[in-house]
Amino acid sequence: MADILIVDDEPAARMTLAILLRKRGHRVLQAEGAKAAAKALAEGAFDLVVTDLRMPDGDGLQVLRAAKAHCPEAEVILLTAYAGWESAKEAMRLGAYDYFEKGKEPDELLHRIAPTHATVLIQGESGTGKEVIAKAIHHTSSRADKSFMAVNCGALPEPLLESEMFGHVRGAFTGATSHKKGLFEEAHGGTFFLDEIGEMPPALQVKFLRVLQEGEVRRVGSNQSATVDVRVLAATNRDLGQLMQQGRFREDLFYRLNVIPVIIPPLRERREDIPALAEHFLGRFGQQQGRSLQLSAEAMERLLRYPWPGNVRELENVMERTAILVQKETIGPDDLPLHVAAGNPLGPTPSLPPELTLAEVEKLHILQTLERVGWNHSRAAEILGIGRTSLWRKLKEYQIEDRLP
Repeated sequence: MADILIVDDEPAARMTLAILLRKRGHRVLQAEGAKAAAKALAEGAFDLVVTDLRMPDGDGLQVLRAAKAHCPEAEVILLTAYAGWESAKEAMRLGAYDYFEKGKEPDELLHRIAPTHATVLIQGESGTGKEVIAKAIHHTSSRADKSFMAVNCGALPEPLLESEMFGHVRGAFTGATSHKKGLFEEAHGGTFFLDEIGEMPPALQVKFLRVLQEGEVRRVGSNQSATVDVRVLAATNRDLGQLMQQGRFREDLFYRLNVIPVIIPPLRERREDIPALAEHFLGRFGQQQGRSLQLSAEAMERLLRYPWPGNVRELENVMERTAILVQKETIGPDDLPLHVAAGNPLGPTPSLPPELTLAEVEKLHILQTLERVGWNHSRAAEILGIGRTSLWRKLKEYQIEDRLP
C-alpha cells in the first residue's frame, strides 16, 4: 500500500485514476493544480506523485520541484500529451521517475479499462459521480472522437424508454409520425451510458441483452434489425444481487454487464477528496460571479466532519449556495448551511409541520438543541456549528427567551 498524490486540473481524470488506485489498496489524495499540490506536499508525506504536465495555475515541473523540496522520498511521474514531451524529458533530468503519454498510462497506474471495448458496471451511491467516471472512461478510450450517449433508465416510463433506446418506425404507436433512431444507433462507433440500470423494466432487459450479445437493435414496430458497434457502460445505486433474488433483474444480463466492475466509494469513505472537490466547485462558482473565494481552515474542518449523505452532488450544491450567498471572500463556518456546519445531515422530519417557513424551522432547531443540552450556550453553539456570538444573535433575532442552564 502506497500514499499517492494525484495532481490534475480535470476532475474526471483525477477521480478515475484515484478510484482505480484505491481499488488496488492504495491511499490517494487529489490536488486540482500545482498550488494545491505544493500545499499538500508541504503538509504530508507521499510515496508517489502522479501529476499532469499542463495545468492553468502551473505545470508538472513546479510540482516536481515542490516534491523534491518537501517530500524528497517521493517518486514523481508526469502525464503529458505529445506536445509536452520535451518538458517531460526536462523533468526526467530534474529527477522525475518517469513520464507517460496521458490517456495511455501503464498498468501500474491505470487499469486498461478505457482502451478496451469491455462493458463496465459502475456501482455507487447516488451522487458519487458515476456519470463523471463513465465520461472519463469514454474520453480516454479509442472511441473518444465518437458520440457519448446517455439515458437514465429510471427517468422514463417503459414505452418512452424503449423508444429512446431502440428508436421506432412511423406508425409504431400513437404519435409516432416519423421514423426515429434510438440512442444505440446514435451512439454507433461510440459509447452508450445507461444510468440506474437497476430500474430497467424486465421486458426491456431482454431486448438490451440481445444488443450486448448480438450487436443488433430492432426499432419499435420494425421487423428488421440494424447492426451497431457500441461500447456499453452501465451504472447503478441499487443492489443488483438483491434484485436478481427478487426476480427483478436478469442474472444473464448482470454477468454480461459486470465484465469490469468499478465500485465508487461514498464521499464519507474518501474524505481526503473533500478539500480538492470543495475548492474546485467553489472556484468554478466564484469565477461565474467574478470573485475569488476561499474556505477558511475552520470551514474546511466542518466540511470534513459532515457525513455527506448526498455525496459529491450534495457538496457541489452546498458550494454553489455558499458562493451565491456569502458576502466576503473568505468563507467561515457561519457562512455554510446550518446543518453542514453542525455536522447534522438533512433528512425527513415528520414532526415538523410542512407549512413552517425556513426561519421557523431554524428557530425550532435552535430551541430543540438548547433543550437537549440544558441551555448550555457553548455546547449548543458547538453542535449547531456556529460561534456563541452568532447564537446570541439568533436568540435575539428569533426572540427566544434565554434561560439559565
